[in-house]
Amino acid sequence: MVTIQEQAVLAVIAYSAQFDHPLTMQEIWLRLLTRSGLSVVNPKLKLPTLFKLAALKHILNSLVKSKKIVKKHQFYTLISHPQSFQKRQVAQQIAQEKAAVVDEFVRLVEVVPWVLGVTITGSHAVAGVSSDDVDFLVITQKNRLWLTRLWLLFQSAKRGRRPLLPDGDLSHSWDLNFWLTEERLALPVQKQTVYEAYEILQARWVFERHYLRQRFLRANPWVGEYLLNWQLPKAETKKVKLDNNFFLTTADWLAMLVQVGWRTLRHGRQRADRQSAFFHPAKTRQKIFNNWRLLYKKAIQS
Repeated sequence: MVTIQEQAVLAVIAYSAQFDHPLTMQEIWLRLLTRSGLSVVNPKLKLPTLFKLAALKHILNSLVKSKKIVKKHQFYTLISHPQSFQKRQVAQQIAQEKAAVVDEFVRLVEVVPWVLGVTITGSHAVAGVSSDDVDFLVITQKNRLWLTRLWLLFQSAKRGRRPLLPDGDLSHSWDLNFWLTEERLALPVQKQTVYEAYEILQARWVFERHYLRQRFLRANPWVGEYLLNWQLPKAETKKVKLDNNFFLTTADWLAMLVQVGWRTLRHGRQRADRQSAFFHPAKTRQKIFNNWRLLYKKAIQS
């Protein structure tokens, strides 16, 4: 019989297994879920006590012994996903190759005073297996999102970093479809789920100004409702002087009309406004949850 604690650990491993991404014990520790987080795969599961690292190690050994999971070196994954170990090794090599692609982007945004922070999201944030473009979340000053995006789109096209590249190759291109301003650091309620909590936990910050990372994390305390071991950073009280140039604010508004209008003509209605833009399909989260439930159920029953 699988204990409650073992079920909770299997839920974490199953989530990453769908991406062929085995985890270390420390990574599992950071990803442990609260009752609210676990409700996606098992609404009836109740954690009786908090986990300690020593207890987690015992649970992992028990799951290996019962052949629910498999261990190789320091990594753990589901018994049904032994190929994940090789894929994580390959992914780490891919991440090293893409370092130059990321560094080039960081050098560009460093010269734009309106850019406050850049983080890598998705599979590349955790060195996952992917030949896709690199997904960036760019955070700017208020009313400077669309001017910044327009300039970066121009630079990416000029440098050959826009998909689709020759032969459909996306591996060396930049994805510029996630945007926020400092006015929208707190994600809206409809985006406050386990999926977004994991994305925030796994995000890899590659550039920031004015303690933007701390400000972003503190603006989203709801992550702790899903992650058992989540801790907020200390508050940073330094005030940032805003750029209130009327001409630039108007130009940003016009840049938004052009960009959103163009995307609407090509792709239909867009999720974007003056202070935020999310241009990726909205069904990604539900697809991941469905795969997660399936893997979890099979792991419990195996």
